[in-house]
Amino acid sequence: MRTFWLVISMISMQLQASPCSSQEYKSFDFWLGDWKVKSNEKYVATSKISKILDGCVILEEYQTTSGFAGKSLNTYSTESGIWHQTWMDNKGGMLILKGGIEGQKMILRGVTLEKDGTEKKHEITWQKQQGGTVHQVWRARADNNDWVILFSGLYLRN
Repeated sequence: MRTFWLVISMISMQLQASPCSSQEYKSFDFWLGDWKVKSNEKYVATSKISKILDGCVILEEYQTTSGFAGKSLNTYSTESGIWHQTWMDNKGGMLILKGGIEGQKMILRGVTLEKDGTEKKHEITWQKQQGGTVHQVWRARADNNDWVILFSGLYLRN
């Protein structure tokens, strides 16, 4: 009878544990928090990064001082071993990225189709800096052209 209760107790504990509590799900946790975003030495946005859906999804809520706003949903897939991000904004923009930790950076990549039919490659990196800030760089290139930095920002905790 004692063994029965021990087994029931262990099963109950496993059911209560978050299915997304593995280390892989925590590899983007350095981005969590309430941030002021600085670019070219000016504050340009605020960003709130939080975990939702029992810690399985990271929600980004981004708002610039000029009214541009966007949100992203980020999650780790145990099936593929890859992080996925879907970004949407109030200008009708959408970006789908995937990737993971490379060295000390989270790097997500994707491709968009331009109106003229050409493909544009995107790469966004996030890297935790000393002092707890996060540096984000978004670059893109069309065809085989050089990479162009679309955004470089420093996330500073509120």
